[in-house]
Amino acid sequence: MKDIVEKYRVELTNDQLDVLDKIWRLHKDSETHDWPSRRAVHLPNPARAQAAINALPAGTCLLQIGPQRYELTLLGVLLTRDGPVLERLFVEYLDFMRRRLLDQHDLKELLGSDIERSIGIDPTWVPSLRGVINVASSLAGSCSHGPDWRAYVADNVDFLVPENDLRAYVCQWAVEHAARIAANHPKLTPGSTNTAESAETPLSFVSDATLRKRLAADRDELLRVSKVNAWKSSVILAGGILEGMLLDALAHRVDSTIPREESTLGESGMDRWGLAQLVEEARRLNILPPGSIHLSHALREYRNLVHPGRQLRLQVEITRKEAEIAIRAVDVCLDQLASRSKPNPVA
Repeated sequence: MKDIVEKYRVELTNDQLDVLDKIWRLHKDSETHDWPSRRAVHLPNPARAQAAINALPAGTCLLQIGPQRYELTLLGVLLTRDGPVLERLFVEYLDFMRRRLLDQHDLKELLGSDIERSIGIDPTWVPSLRGVINVASSLAGSCSHGPDWRAYVADNVDFLVPENDLRAYVCQWAVEHAARIAANHPKLTPGSTNTAESAETPLSFVSDATLRKRLAADRDELLRVSKVNAWKSSVILAGGILEGMLLDALAHRVDSTIPREESTLGESGMDRWGLAQLVEEARRLNILPPGSIHLSHALREYRNLVHPGRQLRLQVEITRKEAEIAIRAVDVCLDQLASRSKPNPVA
């Protein structure tokens, strides 16, 4: 996959590099860490910018539905002019994280100052590294912003430990993730002949059409409220999406080879299960890999967050960190269920 990334880098035109650089720069420099609007990217020459975007490798750049904003995947970031440097910094960050993980098996977060000191990063590149970590959240976890920033370790990060060539692994992940996104994501790949109504979504594996439509609407709303720092709303929406996806997966058995009698779920009453129970059942049946989703206290108790009295009694504090954990859990669960329901488009 390193060869594929290098091939893309050689083949990109100056117009394509310009538009990738512009999207990344506007995102990185945004005080609210938003992705740039379609208009901001297109001006001053909309036709030229659109043509360049349409010719990008599939899954590199996405156009969000609703408030139209361009967003880069990890592959898109690696293909910017800063991509080779960002790739090196990201690999060095992952290497530092896995070394710390070997010393501290229950590692949950890393201090930004420790990361900067370990990899010897120039301070001017720190915002870019934070941006890459958040773009690749289902691989690397996530991080906060500001001078006292922290990186939050993904629960399934232990799979990085045995990797001999982290750079090759990162490139492979970026290419395969872009391919899945291009095939399954509701944010359309620019230039695609698909329309918003006809494009497959990452929720295509949900068998119940009504539930699938509701979950898609909730996910769109989750993306919107998280952009305005509505952390409590983000956790509530994420919890509901997770429950809906897992209820459908457990009811219809994403993996049809699992005998129904092996499940501890009865024929009824599934909708009364808590989120933690649903996750554990999905793990037990290998629908989700062990350790793939971390449920914070807020996410476990998300149903009670709509009741002020219960929230006060349970002392659930809703912060950016809680919201990021919730959003990451949705992304990880969605990727796992989607990948089980259809073949990976990358051979």
